[in-house]
Amino acid sequence: MFSSTINFKGYAFIDKGRAILWNRTEDKTGIYGSKIDNQRAVSGGTGVYTTVTGEATTSLTGTLAFKAGGATRNAFAVTITLTGTGEVYTDDYLGVLTGSLGGTGTINYISGAYTVSNAGVGTVAYQWEDSNIRGVTDFTKSATRLAGEGFQFPQDEGGDAILNVLIGSDGYYSMKRQSAYRLSIASNDTDATNEVYRKEIGLQSLRGAVSTSKGIVFMNTSNQEKPEMTILEKDPVGGSLEPRVLFSQFKFANYKYDDCTIDTYERYIIVACKTADATNNDIVLLCDVADNTVDITSYQCRTFAKNGSDLFMGSSVSETVYQLFSGFDDDGFSIENNWIGKAETWNTGKLKKYRKMRLKGSISADQSYAVYINYDDNGAQLVGTVLGSGSYVDYSSPQSIGSNFVGSAQIGGDSLTNIFSYFLEIRLKKVPKFRKRKVSFIALGIGYVDISNHIDVDISLYEDKLPTRFRQKQNVSLSGALTNQNNPEF
Repeated sequence: MFSSTINFKGYAFIDKGRAILWNRTEDKTGIYGSKIDNQRAVSGGTGVYTTVTGEATTSLTGTLAFKAGGATRNAFAVTITLTGTGEVYTDDYLGVLTGSLGGTGTINYISGAYTVSNAGVGTVAYQWEDSNIRGVTDFTKSATRLAGEGFQFPQDEGGDAILNVLIGSDGYYSMKRQSAYRLSIASNDTDATNEVYRKEIGLQSLRGAVSTSKGIVFMNTSNQEKPEMTILEKDPVGGSLEPRVLFSQFKFANYKYDDCTIDTYERYIIVACKTADATNNDIVLLCDVADNTVDITSYQCRTFAKNGSDLFMGSSVSETVYQLFSGFDDDGFSIENNWIGKAETWNTGKLKKYRKMRLKGSISADQSYAVYINYDDNGAQLVGTVLGSGSYVDYSSPQSIGSNFVGSAQIGGDSLTNIFSYFLEIRLKKVPKFRKRKVSFIALGIGYVDISNHIDVDISLYEDKLPTRFRQKQNVSLSGALTNQNNPEF
């Protein structure tokens, strides 16, 4: 479709009947719009679609006649009727022709080439257009621009390139490295507002932002020392979009975003990014807005694509596509996953001990997980393992997951999996008197597991002292280097 006098090369999308384009090699800071495709048949020179009826077909294959009139023409809405049998082939708008008597066929909208499985004389009806003429690839305008024609606006603040343009509720938002522009076009298409929306917000990559039903979500890397996930959401009072930081508790600075991709999947905002020393994306963050949580998963992902409830990724290291979050394995291997709790003091600085831990949840028969406890930062110690085959698992009441939905999200892909309730008590050995402790759970096998309840039992409180390993010996010198001195001056 490229023509140097009619259109441009760059990134683009179509909205409200026109193409929005940016990232021209010749103009990195300009945003462009095409003519508005009014999606009407030609009538008085105002439409762009031409309707054809009764064009003859005589064989199993052929080429529609419209293509002979121009290389940039394309067709759609194709219907082929065979005169002898009355079979009608209907276009599904995806290039497939389906016959009313069981026949099959294809149509190439660009070349006009068609095939049908049942031969015979017939007629074809269709529409064609040349979008370089009053369509979404026609960026021309009159000397005095008229409504519905092409446009160009400079967005030169800072001199850096426009990285992405996203659709907001009140206009188009152009995201740069250190600023964002807002372009608002009047409903009559004769006036527009092109302004710097914010400074000190920005992206590092084309795919580092996404438009959602709640607003525009992006990884704000204008301060590269403190990247923040931010949403431009509608101000309930003023009506304009205002920025708000999401997941402020999560340290996004642990990762790099120079090839970041952000998308949505079910209840999550998903982020593909890099660990500090990686050369390609190797992390996918699952950010649950409702629960305000961020889960870290290890996948070498550069792009995302969705098909219904299925999520696919394009690899960051090879030309390969994988399906994500279906089933419980990673190409036959167990998925590395764990849960690490916070350091708990049970709201008291006193020393304490406890003797039992009760765990309750659901697990599949082949899964298991290890339980670790870290007392006063002295290293995690294995205290027990929960087995899906343990005697504490109730096999009398299985629950099927996979095809059904639990809460708002499907679990375990499309294959049915049985899980079982478990409830057990772990007796703890050699528990020191501690001030704080941290619990960790690490999955060991392939399968489903959850922990719905964790209860500490038989707790004893002691004196308000430092843990033993942190206590200084008596009679310490003022320099702190000598201990157990006999001289009382020490």
